[in-house]
Amino acid sequence: MTEQQRVDDMWSDSPSWLRELSRSHHEGFRAANTRSVWRYSREPLALSSLSQSHETASWSKALLGWIDCHRIAGYDCYVFHNGQWFSDLSDATDEHVYCWRAHPGLENANGALSRQLASPLSAMAQFDLSFVRDGLRIHVPDGQKRRIQILTTGSELSESLNTCGLKHMITVGKAARLDLIECHGPQVDCAMELAQVVSIDLDDQAICHHHRVYLAGDWDAVFMHDECRLGEESVYQGSRFVSCCGVVRDGFWSTIGGEAAHCQLNALYLLHSDMQTHQFTQMNHQAPRSTSRQTYRAIASGSASVNIHGRVVIDQAAEMVDANQQGKHLVLGSGAKVNTLPEIEVYTDNVSCAHGACVGQIDADALYYCQSRGLDLDQSRKLLMTSHFESTLMMIECLTFRAWLKSMSEALFDLIEH
Repeated sequence: MTEQQRVDDMWSDSPSWLRELSRSHHEGFRAANTRSVWRYSREPLALSSLSQSHETASWSKALLGWIDCHRIAGYDCYVFHNGQWFSDLSDATDEHVYCWRAHPGLENANGALSRQLASPLSAMAQFDLSFVRDGLRIHVPDGQKRRIQILTTGSELSESLNTCGLKHMITVGKAARLDLIECHGPQVDCAMELAQVVSIDLDDQAICHHHRVYLAGDWDAVFMHDECRLGEESVYQGSRFVSCCGVVRDGFWSTIGGEAAHCQLNALYLLHSDMQTHQFTQMNHQAPRSTSRQTYRAIASGSASVNIHGRVVIDQAAEMVDANQQGKHLVLGSGAKVNTLPEIEVYTDNVSCAHGACVGQIDADALYYCQSRGLDLDQSRKLLMTSHFESTLMMIECLTFRAWLKSMSEALFDLIEH
């Protein structure tokens, strides 16, 4: 049996759109001289129940409390702990949402994920060879709507096993809509590496609102990579909120291949102490009349570091493109820093492009004005920091999630070192 026949046989009981997606990914692995090790199953995983877990009852109670604290009303919730899906804690009732079953392609060891990410392979192949355990296969049929929340948490596994990962594959059908919220955070501070890759395919006129929150807590390192492909008149609107300790590396790569498609990424960073975040974004315009927006807002204090590299690439065939990138950042104290690198590459005429970035401190006049109206110094600072994030938060359509995110960010302002 040839490798292609093996792949076709593995997916023989799957819908046609899923078989086609598998073939396309298999070609990418073969081009990189690697092999996909994924297994697809409609059955719940064997170790998906708290009753089968090696953890204690007190740990289970703590996990339930963590989930209840972060669950968003009105969304189907899927829970992952240490890279493993827990069906008993998830709303696993949608026939179009499946769980992957995977086995690791390599032996796990400390720091191995970092070495894999430094390899010259493509991002999808890198994560396939890394230590991904489970993941979701989400499909929104033509004309339908879905609201899904993914909760990812973890605790330290062992001295020799400190890396876990997820791989989600998402397709949104023609004129369909997906509202997806991801919340990632350790249940307790732990020396773990978390990795995730998300592949998103939007059909013509599809809409995807994709929000990712890195919750307060102490991961050792977090690696994320998204690949998004947009059809004609489709819309992707994503947001990132980073407030966790450790190192966060978030990469977003979009292929805007449909005419009149729109891709947008908004990011908020609230960092203190020695937190680090690295954001890489690339918008690839391959079709005419497409648009893209990148908006970044950061508040950094202590010895925190924010690094943002945003790129826009406009192909020769992509005329009448409108692309914009903006970053406005506050640095509080002499130890914090924000490094920003906006880039635009244009290979055609008749386009409208703009980019800009500024880094500064809280305006002394604005601070004085707030105090002259009866606010004390701390209240004035919090008000100005809230207004710094406000315009970006208002871009989130879901009122419940927006209010939850605003409340969480305001609570974190107390940790900011002035």
